[in-house]
Amino acid sequence: MHPAYSQNPSDPGLSLMIDAFELQDKNIIEACQNTLSAVMGSDQAIDITIAAIFHLADKQSNLCHWILQEFQSQAACEEVLRGAKDFAVTGLLQKGFQLGQDFSALDSLHLVVNHSAKSALLQQASTADKVFLDSVLTASPGAQPDSETAPPPTNPLEK
Repeated sequence: MHPAYSQNPSDPGLSLMIDAFELQDKNIIEACQNTLSAVMGSDQAIDITIAAIFHLADKQSNLCHWILQEFQSQAACEEVLRGAKDFAVTGLLQKGFQLGQDFSALDSLHLVVNHSAKSALLQQASTADKVFLDSVLTASPGAQPDSETAPPPTNPLEK
């Protein structure tokens, strides 16, 4: 486990990042990250940002999704997404899914998975794990969507 993940939420730097993320204002978030980096150094600022993301994953999953989407090119989010992707690959292989058949890399941070693979991963995942996995998993074009959300099948011969 990354040492930053276990930081106390009452830590001033961590509390600052959590509060900044809750505002969902990119300028404020970046200003806080820059301040932490100037005061504590870049590595410590990244650790604090990662700890804030992990803290929010359990408590405010929608906010965590937003953070990972909006800041995915920043070092802290890249590290979280890379870890989630590695976790997903390991889990899929352990469950017997085949690379290239059931899932494949979309890019350095994301996987394309079939419906069975995604369901198997998410089935017993914790709330936080689901947030991170949802951020790195993309359904393959041939995946079978849930019947509740699936559009009715179309016949390509009918127009």
